[in-house]
Amino acid sequence: MAIKPPALDEAVLTTFQKQLEGKAYRNVLDDLVAFTGFSKREICARSIKKTRFGFGAKGWFNEEFAYFNPKTPAEFDWFYRAGQIYLFSNSRRSHWAEINGLGKQDQPILDYGAGIGQNVLEFYERGLKDAWYFELGAVQVEFFKFRMRRHGHEPKVIEPYCDGRFDTTGCLKNAPSFRTIIAQDVFEHVVDYLPILKALVGKLESGGKMIEHSPFARVPFNPKVRNERSTRVHLVDAHNLKKCMVALGMRLEKATVVNSKGSEVRTWTKT
Repeated sequence: MAIKPPALDEAVLTTFQKQLEGKAYRNVLDDLVAFTGFSKREICARSIKKTRFGFGAKGWFNEEFAYFNPKTPAEFDWFYRAGQIYLFSNSRRSHWAEINGLGKQDQPILDYGAGIGQNVLEFYERGLKDAWYFELGAVQVEFFKFRMRRHGHEPKVIEPYCDGRFDTTGCLKNAPSFRTIIAQDVFEHVVDYLPILKALVGKLESGGKMIEHSPFARVPFNPKVRNERSTRVHLVDAHNLKKCMVALGMRLEKATVVNSKGSEVRTWTKT
């Protein structure tokens, strides 16, 4: 029997709704209402339950993860492609602050693993029209397209398919070269991220930058321990990302620790 999250009182929902209606979120709540047909209150409830309870035993996120029960790389891909919870949980994120310094000289830009596209929409609203979007989640992709057009923009989307099949690296072969690639909370979700990393670096122009945040789990998954990592959503770093970057010709320009667990936002430059 599924365990339901604790009920949320009206004060919590009201506070959260005001947050999503703020200017920093670019009208995401109204966009979700138009896309889903749900009320604002329903969307807030779905979003905040993931935020407050999502990594515990009572969260909707764990229920969806348990339903798909991914173990192999293909099953993890399918979990991210077919699930819906990220549509709501990612609505609570405004654009990533690390993109604020990017100007027109940094085009073209790719946001790889872009969620509902907050970063890309922000670029367009600022006049940067050569920003590209990539995401596995089918519902998120469709919402991004819907939302961009609702805001008067024609989206540039790289679909995760190549030659008639699902392919997260082959899909990049017809994409342009990029001056900047954003990989915000991506690699820690991928069982074998090395092929994707190689493909992304291959698409960077010489002197181009990758802005990356990869909060890997510190220890391997233990199914007997019910803690915030018990869902295996954040994997351990099986390849040593930093060494892989250097081996692929990337130079670390800047690293900023952003939380108590030592997670870093890093800026890499292709030599």
